[in-house]
Amino acid sequence: MQRVWKILVFVATVTVLATFAASCGGSSEGTTTETTGASNAVTLPKQTSQSGDLDVSVTPVDIAADAKTWTFSITVDSKGAEISEDLAAAAVIVDDKGKEYPPTGYEGDGPGGTHRAGTLSFAPISPAPESITMKVRGVGGIGERSFSWAVT
Repeated sequence: MQRVWKILVFVATVTVLATFAASCGGSSEGTTTETTGASNAVTLPKQTSQSGDLDVSVTPVDIAADAKTWTFSITVDSKGAEISEDLAAAAVIVDDKGKEYPPTGYEGDGPGGTHRAGTLSFAPISPAPESITMKVRGVGGIGERSFSWAVT
């Protein structure tokens, strides 16, 4: 009977350790590539510009080669001043050849307040560039903030 208990304790311990290991592993801030179904999704890290009284963060959400729309999450946090700029008018993406692409849409918080969050949408660039840069101009009195990622 004691041997059965030892086996049960061993199996329970292995199960708990396997569950813990699975829940802790796999996430990183670096650039990774994942394959999900027929789509080749590229996961790129969030970048933040802390300048002036505003912090601006941009994260590519979906820039897969087969995506119908490229999307980027953008957040702007102020240390007190109202954020009145039109984020869609302030942002462009730039391909590795220097060509600029304006957003096709913006969904999120409107002008005002000290925190804004939303999603900028762009037409996919074809053929896919080796790198992209998002430029955010004139937000918080800063001429230009740049966020760049290697795509391939």
